[in-house]
Amino acid sequence: MTAHAKLGASGSATWMNCPASIRICEDLPEDESPFAAEGTEAHDIAEKCLKTGENAPDTHPELQMYLDYVRETTGALQVEVQVAYDEWVPEGFGTVDALIIHEGKAHVTDLKWGKGVQVSADNNTQLMLYALGALQKYQFEYEIDELVLTIIQPRLDHISEWTISTEELLKWADEVVLPAALATEDPAAAVVPTPKGCRWCKARAICRERVRQLLALPDQPVDRLTRQEVADLLPVAEAAKVWASELQAYALKTVEQGETLPSYKLVAGKANRKFKADAEETLREAGLDDDVIYRKSFNTLGAIEKALGGKKKAKSVMDEVTIKPAGKPALVKLDDPRPELNAATIDDFPTGE
Repeated sequence: MTAHAKLGASGSATWMNCPASIRICEDLPEDESPFAAEGTEAHDIAEKCLKTGENAPDTHPELQMYLDYVRETTGALQVEVQVAYDEWVPEGFGTVDALIIHEGKAHVTDLKWGKGVQVSADNNTQLMLYALGALQKYQFEYEIDELVLTIIQPRLDHISEWTISTEELLKWADEVVLPAALATEDPAAAVVPTPKGCRWCKARAICRERVRQLLALPDQPVDRLTRQEVADLLPVAEAAKVWASELQAYALKTVEQGETLPSYKLVAGKANRKFKADAEETLREAGLDDDVIYRKSFNTLGAIEKALGGKKKAKSVMDEVTIKPAGKPALVKLDDPRPELNAATIDDFPTGE
C-alpha cells in the first residue's frame, strides 16, 4: 500500500486552502472508489511499461499518449520516485510519476487517469510541491534553474504544461507553502470552504461551515432575485449540487457499514437486464445473424493512433479522419480563457439598481 503524508501533495488544494481540514478529517477513513482503483491500475501499468520499454497494452491503449510523451523528453528518467519537501512542510512527501532531469531543467510529469475534470498544470499546487521535492533531492547535483510541470490525461486527450523558475518556486515555498503548513497545526485553525479545496476533502459531505455558507442568502426587499444575485448564486448552486451528491454518497456508505440513519433504510435499487455469458449461442440458435446480435463501433482514438505508430506519426491521418465539434454553450466566469459567444440579451430579471 502506498504511504500517504498528512500534508501530502495530492491533498494540497485542500489543506492549503483550509487549514482546519486536517483537524476535521483526522478520524475519517480514506475515500474508496472504483475510479481510484482504476487509476492505481493504470499507474502500475504505465510504470511497468516505462521500466521495460513496452508499449501500452490493448487493455489500456490510451496510456500510449503518456508513454510517448515521457519517452520523447530528453534526460535522466526516474519512474514513481518518492520526493520529500519537508524543508517547508513537516513530514511532507509525495511520489512523482515521471521525473526527468537534464541541463539544469527538471520535468515533473503527472499521469491523471480520470476523465471527469480536465486539470491544468498552471500553478498546480500538487505538481509544485513535487517540484520542490525534486529540488530538495537533486538541486545540489543538477543545479536546476527551471522546472517544467506537466499533467497528462490520456482519456481526455489532454496535455497541460507550465514552466516555473527555481527562484519563483522557492519564493512560493517560503511565502505560501510554509505559512499554510504551519496554519494546519493551529488547534483553532479556520474552516475555509472553497470549491477547489472541498473537492477532495474527506469531510466535504458533513462539514458544517460548508453547509452554512451554501445556505446563506442575504435579505432583499424584492420578490425575485436580481441579476447580481443570480451571478453571485451560480457558484453556490454548483457547489450545492456537488455537495448534495456527496451527502447522499456519505449517507449510503454509512448505512452500508451497519450504522443507522433516522427515517431511512437500505433496499435493493432498480437494475437493468443484461445478457448472460452464453447468450450468443442461444441467439444464433434462435435464427439471429451476427449483424443483428452485434453492432460495430470505432475503436478509441488512442488505440487507432497507437496502430498508426504513435500520436506524432498518426497526426496527419488523424487530422483527416477526425473532427472536434463545437461544445454546447456554457456559462462561465469572465476570467475563463475561452472566447465569448454572442448571446441574446435576457431582460427577465430585475437589475436591483
